[in-house]
Amino acid sequence: CLRPLQHPCFLHCRLVSDLGLGAAAVMAVEQKDSWNGGELLFAGGTDWAMLGRGGGGKSKANPKDELERQEKYPNLIEPHRLKSLLDVKVAFIAAGSSAAHCIVGDVNGVCYTWGRNEHGQLGHGDLLQRNTPTAVAGLQGQHVVAACGGKHHTVVVTRE
Repeated sequence: CLRPLQHPCFLHCRLVSDLGLGAAAVMAVEQKDSWNGGELLFAGGTDWAMLGRGGGGKSKANPKDELERQEKYPNLIEPHRLKSLLDVKVAFIAAGSSAAHCIVGDVNGVCYTWGRNEHGQLGHGDLLQRNTPTAVAGLQGQHVVAACGGKHHTVVVTRE
């Protein structure tokens, strides 16, 4: 790591390989010499409620509220580690070109999702947006080996 970013969810990082592309974010898994999972690196938009919403860049919020929103949900223009996944060995990353959510699977088969969730696409049994990676409890006991995200859905493949 080069230096911590002044944001509670992210740490600044420099090595990128194995890219997964989403609508407004890039995820990468940092690889080591003997690969048994990697670290997730993230770049791009973090304001999941606003990503892909159009509007031509013009905000209807007052300037003070807009500045607070930008500080809370920065656009990460360089790869960063997500603090919530620092000790997780990532096996795969997934996002669709029109998806405003991300999917990560670890070497133990645990599936994590975060992002927009207006249609339940995160798989947590609700419609709540998640701003940090959250393990999908409904997949507990399953070993997830792959996934893909669309605009309003997520699909996973299990080893079973």
